[in-house]
Amino acid sequence: MSFIPWVGDCFLRARNIDDSKSYVALAAIWATDRQDFLEAARDALAGKGYTLYWVDNVMPATQWIKSKGHDANVIGLARIVSPDHPVEISDIKVHQQSLDHVSLEDWLVHETLADVVPLDSQLGMLDTLSVPPSLYPYLFEVSPPSLEEQNLYKNQPQVPSLRTYAVLDSSRVPLLLERLEEANLPFQCLFKGDAEESLKSAAPYLVELKEHHKFTRQLFSKTGMASDLWDKYPGIYFRSRALMDQLGTHFRRFTKVKNEQGKWLFYRFWDSNFFLVVLRQLSPAKGLAIMPPHLIHSMLCISMDGIDFFKTQSLDDIPKVGCELVLDETLSTELHKRSLELFIYRLRKLYVDEKGMHEELFASVMQSIQDHQFEERETIRKILDYALAHDENLLDKEELTGELTANQSMPDSIRLGRLMIKVNRSASHDAP
Repeated sequence: MSFIPWVGDCFLRARNIDDSKSYVALAAIWATDRQDFLEAARDALAGKGYTLYWVDNVMPATQWIKSKGHDANVIGLARIVSPDHPVEISDIKVHQQSLDHVSLEDWLVHETLADVVPLDSQLGMLDTLSVPPSLYPYLFEVSPPSLEEQNLYKNQPQVPSLRTYAVLDSSRVPLLLERLEEANLPFQCLFKGDAEESLKSAAPYLVELKEHHKFTRQLFSKTGMASDLWDKYPGIYFRSRALMDQLGTHFRRFTKVKNEQGKWLFYRFWDSNFFLVVLRQLSPAKGLAIMPPHLIHSMLCISMDGIDFFKTQSLDDIPKVGCELVLDETLSTELHKRSLELFIYRLRKLYVDEKGMHEELFASVMQSIQDHQFEERETIRKILDYALAHDENLLDKEELTGELTANQSMPDSIRLGRLMIKVNRSASHDAP
């Protein structure tokens, strides 16, 4: 395809994290297609201190004029671009003011789903299910377009159907790439360039799921087979009327974020066990950046300790917003708290549900661990192993009170070693 002038509306955020306003500009690009336009516009706007988070009405200039009528701004910009001057950006104007007045509940409906049972082997069934019946409405049920969606796609012959997607984590699903290739489902890696090759064993993959497909069934099955993925918590599921390339471009923005020192870090936004914490912690502008209503219809997160469903709602005065994420100290603290919650949840499943420890003893040990500030996870497991073997809380022993108080500054493993030495000495003195 030959190079011609393309034009489009660009919605922007300032890279200055203290600026919560949204901006808009018209861009003309000497390009071959929409992707060319996006890449050139993104680079040009980055040089001006802005992040491009959404585009609208991207098309060849001649098509714009034919469909929308004579527009002096469009014609003026389109005439400027050429091979020697491939990008021209109009004046950048404020599109929307601060989002400080917006709350999470204004644009997101949250529902906690209970009593969901994963699929079993379905032996003897002629029509096997792809997802648990209780999850079907959230994943594959036909949903008529809202008035906002009808308006969004008014220039198309019809509103696209809702598609079901997943962002899956190859570090949680062994041989994920090979399985996706075998499944013959549309997919793409969210890492690009060197990261796609060097980090492919931990890379996220965007996948369009199909109902009545073997791979979809494996995602929601728990039968004891190695192919089952229910207990691996492989990622997040969402619905959208957008095409995969558009979604890939959107989600790729969040695979890396900056910390407060400006250092780039890989960010696992697709980890369902942490998604709800992040969403609740973010400001409305940043939450809307991840789940803009014009792009994400709904999201389903299956984590170790619950299942959460989110349905986006359009905001009349904020149709399109976006913002860069920053891994600040507050968010880091909340993620650490969530990590500890999940660690305790796994310990309770292992020691109480599987190994038969009394819940009262488990609660007592965990409270003592917190009171005496043990943090190393391997040491915590050893303290629980002692409780399981001896049916008592080691840290509650009266003869250890002084030792526990005196050695709090030592590493956990050394503290536990000193406690065990004292216990063993006491036991040998008590022996007949």
